[in-house]
Amino acid sequence: MKPGIRDLVPVALLLVALAIAFNFLDPSKGASDGGRPTISLGEPPPTATPTATPAPTEAPVSDVPPPSTWVVMFVSISPAGSETIDGRYAFDSLDFEFPGPPFPDMRDDAWKIVAEGTVTIAEGGRQAFTFDHDGEARVFVDGREVGFQPDGGKAQALRSVFDREPGQAIIRVEVRDTGGTLLLKTR
Repeated sequence: MKPGIRDLVPVALLLVALAIAFNFLDPSKGASDGGRPTISLGEPPPTATPTATPAPTEAPVSDVPPPSTWVVMFVSISPAGSETIDGRYAFDSLDFEFPGPPFPDMRDDAWKIVAEGTVTIAEGGRQAFTFDHDGEARVFVDGREVGFQPDGGKAQALRSVFDREPGQAIIRVEVRDTGGTLLLKTR
């Protein structure tokens, strides 16, 4: 029996597929110069040539003292995420430690302390504000967030560094209860 066209078409398709595959598998076409790529074993990879440029020095950082008066707000957070101020007080310093919510009608792990105060920055440049906290902490200077630290499960320090011109600045500290004790103390 003589082979028919039905027998020749699959063989022709197989030959076309092999020709196309050979173009991709041909090692002589792997390098841009038409030759074979060179793989050297045991040689170190090329490294950048070191420069004689000295590393820039960090600008000095001035520590900002805490404000002499803080306006402290106790804020409850609803399951939908809305916030309600439950109390607003003035304090000379921040020294709070709450094993649970500060008021009986607040839900545990659904509240935060927000404290605002004004400081005078004598010289412009890099400034730093530091406080201790246990809970999720954020720091804002003139409405701009300059520091964030998640709850670490224990007391930890947050030092926020920011650039500021001389003059009065509003510092806002927020510490959210995320489980366990909430702690907020200025240094």
